[in-house]
Amino acid sequence: MFLALLALMVSMSARAAAIDEYSATVDLRKPGVERFTLSLKYWGSHDPVQEGFKFLGEGDISKLHLVDSPGARIREVPGYASARVEYTLAKDSANNPLPITFTFERRRWERHHWDGRRLDYPWITRFGIPVDDTRIALLVPTSWSPRNYDCEIEQHHKRCHPMSGWPDPTSNIRIHTANTLALNVLAATFACACFVGGFFGIRRLARRWWTRERGVVPVVEHPAPDLLGGYRAPAPLPVDTELEPVLLEEDGSLCDAGVRAAVGVSAVGLIAFVLTGDGISTVPMWLVLLVYPLVLLPPAGYAALREERKPWLPLFLSIGLAIAIVVIGDRALVHDAVAVVVESVWIR
Repeated sequence: MFLALLALMVSMSARAAAIDEYSATVDLRKPGVERFTLSLKYWGSHDPVQEGFKFLGEGDISKLHLVDSPGARIREVPGYASARVEYTLAKDSANNPLPITFTFERRRWERHHWDGRRLDYPWITRFGIPVDDTRIALLVPTSWSPRNYDCEIEQHHKRCHPMSGWPDPTSNIRIHTANTLALNVLAATFACACFVGGFFGIRRLARRWWTRERGVVPVVEHPAPDLLGGYRAPAPLPVDTELEPVLLEEDGSLCDAGVRAAVGVSAVGLIAFVLTGDGISTVPMWLVLLVYPLVLLPPAGYAALREERKPWLPLFLSIGLAIAIVVIGDRALVHDAVAVVVESVWIR
């Protein structure tokens, strides 16, 4: 009897820190902004929870305030890698914690993948204590059709809920906002065509430059005299023409090797980014595929025209461009100014 009572007390003590109901609404109706509304109802017990906290993912938050939660308090706590809020719960007459609801906003950064744009919110369902009931809702434009969500139209937007059986407590809330696979494939085709055409164009210019700088004028050999004294037709009259220099086979091989190195390094840089850059930047994949060859082929041509050959030039530019896409892309306005317009015309 004593052991059973002790087990019950331990269970009630552990149960004291638990969330009975949790709902999260992600509002994506406003372009470039994501608005979250979180509601938490803690389980009441003989030792009720008085305070709590929630990590809200990476990125600065704004407009944090309580909604229909009289008596509760909330504040943002700086100094963490992830945004964090701490709150104090209000109590009812029986000293049980009342539900708390708060909302905040954050600038929306959509990550670009091969199959489209995505929004990931792994922090929404992460808690350090048990959660009995989790409810997720999305408010999105009517033109969106998020995967794995059932949606219904409400006035000028859609309200979407996860399909049955999803999410579980450890799920990453992932929202596919647009399918850009066709656009990415088209841009990849354009990039391949640029590199193939660029190779032959640069090779032609390089051979012309090398011929002018290192070409030799062919020697005209006159016919040997007839030592037997037979009849020989007279030599043709001289023609006032200028012989064009030609490129020796050895120099031609060096020229072609330089072109292959310069263009090849540029192409390898693009391939490396395509293989590793899926989803790490807010710059659209199709835009990278369009800009990359246009930026790297001119320096590749310059490197191929030098006798000392500088394949490191397109290599460094390729690495620098990849870093710029990843680092600066998060702060660039290219997504708002270009990507949304192009993808809207192409997709919708």
